[in-house]
Amino acid sequence: MLTVIFSFIVPLTREAPLVPCRGKEIKSWTPRRIETGVKIILIGLDGATWKAMKNLVEKGSLPNMQKLIKGGVWGPLKSLYPAKSPVIWTTIATGAEPKRHGVTDFSAFSAPGISPIPQKMRWPKWTLCKKLAALGFRTGFTQRRPFSSVSRRVPAIWNVASHAGLLVGVLNWWCSWPAEQINGFMVTQRVSYSPGEAILGTEGTRPGETHPPELLEAVSRYIIPPEALTAADLEPFLKADREELDGLIENRGSGKKPVNFWFWFTHTLQSDRSFERIALKLYQQERPDLFLLYHQGIDVVEHFFWHLVEPGYFQDVPEEDTGIFEEIIPAYYRYEDEVIGQFMELSDEKTVFIIVSDHGMDPTGELPKSGDHVRTVPDGVIILSGPGIAGGKRLEASVYDVAPTILYLMGLPVAEDMPGAPLLRAFESDFISRFPVLSIPTFGCRKPEAAGPSPSDDELIRRLKDIGYLD
Repeated sequence: MLTVIFSFIVPLTREAPLVPCRGKEIKSWTPRRIETGVKIILIGLDGATWKAMKNLVEKGSLPNMQKLIKGGVWGPLKSLYPAKSPVIWTTIATGAEPKRHGVTDFSAFSAPGISPIPQKMRWPKWTLCKKLAALGFRTGFTQRRPFSSVSRRVPAIWNVASHAGLLVGVLNWWCSWPAEQINGFMVTQRVSYSPGEAILGTEGTRPGETHPPELLEAVSRYIIPPEALTAADLEPFLKADREELDGLIENRGSGKKPVNFWFWFTHTLQSDRSFERIALKLYQQERPDLFLLYHQGIDVVEHFFWHLVEPGYFQDVPEEDTGIFEEIIPAYYRYEDEVIGQFMELSDEKTVFIIVSDHGMDPTGELPKSGDHVRTVPDGVIILSGPGIAGGKRLEASVYDVAPTILYLMGLPVAEDMPGAPLLRAFESDFISRFPVLSIPTFGCRKPEAAGPSPSDDELIRRLKDIGYLD
């Protein structure tokens, strides 16, 4: 009965209907490629913005990014409204609009025979409909689940590259669980969402954490549980002596900031550090043609401490924020610069670096969460540097342009149904003349499936609620 009722209600509540996905699946596409000799390392930095980076680059605090900028192109990256990370990172990975790729929020409600139901719905002003909807949620007929890889309705760049025979590596990407079968390796973001989950071994985890499955045992040794963080781990980010840092660790930050900040900071830091270790190891071993790594930490510290970047929008800033936490945002950028530097040392002269973020940050005017990007659409960042990239240019781009640019760099066709295009103004004229843009009408569709419940779903939903992404 409830299925029939919801099948009637849902079409009336959608904020933006999904566009029908047309075309055969990617498996039917015959690989067509020009050998450009280019390899790509893409590092995604959630929330990175020129508002915070510009001064740090000019002061020489980010020497590796500074080197990439001087030898390449850089500029603002236009984002999407509302600027929600899983939506935008899926757009970056596919080149498709959200209403086409199918990942439209952090989570969705699902019901038997009806999936997904949008997380935030414009319910009709009919009291009966509202009451029936509430009944479904209370009785457990509908459940909230995070979007996952099987929610995605179109191929990602790693599917296209893999299908063309290129070696691919993907780590920590939004909506990457369960891991896809690609020509290479994938370590999903779920590996470190639940503390200690990844170090329990294959019997203590769900299927789909990694591809290939046996990779999970190898990467588990590099996971740093949040409770294992030491004063030495926190020292680069917080202005405090070892004794005070030890006290913060023992009390989980109690009394310094909202408890959920400490939870987010330590869990995100351990995740970024863990994936840094995993990524460096796997990159050294496999040397993939296309390599993607995502880090979240900049976004987290900016949400809680943006008032230190744009203090004019805030009153009554706590004294401790200009003390112990004063350098937390610049410190996280410096950390990411060091990560980039490690990959620069490992890479060869054929490698193009792409540094990209999904959005920037704007002030809320209030504490404790002083940074926001959902109500506004602050620009992200993009940097491209390497063979074939013109040096010293500033350009503007969109999140829709990233996937087409990557496909072009690798000599793969760009789908005509992608709203973006390769950033040809970023390339040297000789590269463009030697390697014309290939095109294909579409890469087709993937059939969304139900991922099923996961033991870490509830924790992920709780974390998203803590930072204000979910109601």
